[in-house]
Amino acid sequence: MIVGDLVKKSYKIIFIIYFIILGIIVFTNHDLTNLATKLEYVSCGSASKIPKPVPQLTTMAYTILIVGAPLVLIIFSIVDIVKAIMSGNADDIMKARNKLFKKFIITAVIFLVSGIVQFVLTKVTSNDEDQNSMTACLKCFLYYDETTCPHTELDS
Repeated sequence: MIVGDLVKKSYKIIFIIYFIILGIIVFTNHDLTNLATKLEYVSCGSASKIPKPVPQLTTMAYTILIVGAPLVLIIFSIVDIVKAIMSGNADDIMKARNKLFKKFIITAVIFLVSGIVQFVLTKVTSNDEDQNSMTACLKCFLYYDETTCPHTELDS
């Protein structure tokens, strides 16, 4: 029971530390002066009048997901395996190995989902113009900066 309570507390502490570290990484590596203070619009491909904060927020969420998935996998796998080894039961160790394998597969799917979506959307488009427009929008929403969404218009 004591080990189980300790593991529950360690999960909470790990979550808090994880979000603090990701917050520091995201907010110190990006220049926050380019965040929209007035309602500005961007265009990507043939789509226009997209509010500027939308691609900025999706880029932040995507970055957190791509950085966070492997970190969460490593931290939680270490906790599960150490807990299983501390119990000394061979069945618990096998369960921890199986959980590790499942977590690895889920993390790989999360990590590769943007590539899969990009591949499917570029293959579904009918002509080169649509394909270029779709690629420009994906770059704008996943990797936002002034060069991937260059057409900025101020709201009047």
